[in-house]
Amino acid sequence: MRYFLELSYFGNSYHGWQRQKTASSIQQFIEEALFTLLRKHTNCVGCGRTDTGVHASQYYAHIDIDEMPNFDLVRRLNSLLPNDIVVHQLLKVGNNAHAQHDAKNRQYDYFIHWEKDPFLSGFSSEYHGPVLDFRRMGEFVYYLEKQNDFRSLCKQPEIYNTTICEIRSLKLYTNEKKNRLRLQINSNRFLRSMMRLITAKMIQIGNGQLSLDDFKSVFEKQIHEQHMVPFYPDGLYLTSVEYEYLPKKVSVVHNPHLGFGMEGWRQLL
Repeated sequence: MRYFLELSYFGNSYHGWQRQKTASSIQQFIEEALFTLLRKHTNCVGCGRTDTGVHASQYYAHIDIDEMPNFDLVRRLNSLLPNDIVVHQLLKVGNNAHAQHDAKNRQYDYFIHWEKDPFLSGFSSEYHGPVLDFRRMGEFVYYLEKQNDFRSLCKQPEIYNTTICEIRSLKLYTNEKKNRLRLQINSNRFLRSMMRLITAKMIQIGNGQLSLDDFKSVFEKQIHEQHMVPFYPDGLYLTSVEYEYLPKKVSVVHNPHLGFGMEGWRQLL
């Protein structure tokens, strides 16, 4: 029988979701905990890859279990997992359900600040550079929301059959003091490092290193720049994954310093 695990994790100590040969990952710790409890290897298929240092407040993975144990599997898993990985629930689904292929929408939120704050370190990406122009960044976000081919904003476009992504929404928010930003994007899929590259370009446009016209010229020609540097990973969260057969659940980043949900955030433009 197939089950979905809903979990969340703070990614600073891990090299992303995917199991690595020489580095620790979220998948590795989940599978090791399952082996301890079920006494057999259980493959854990995630809803997607996250980069090293990226977090998730909502993440799904599927596992197959022939016979459920006579104990609370979720509670036992949490007792074995590190404190920065939490399993919220176990959901029985159809045997053909697939955590990655069946996801119809994913949402990422990127938190950025530029005034040094010990309570945001690790939870939000700290920007160092010239003053940001919110108007220019807002124009960039407005333009990009209407695009669908993200070949030029992908770390390895050659590994995909297509670089088309269906962007449902792309919004930029600031807090009331206007000393922090939140970039939120909903799409049916994401390419490798796509969200971090979008953010890097937005910051370059905001601080005057890149003009919007120059960005459009490269983007619309689908030119892939070989040495693009993604923005920092520590402010990026996977915050929602939706499936046709699961009730939609609003996910929030549970950190009082970032804010809960959209409280305290105002959309630019």
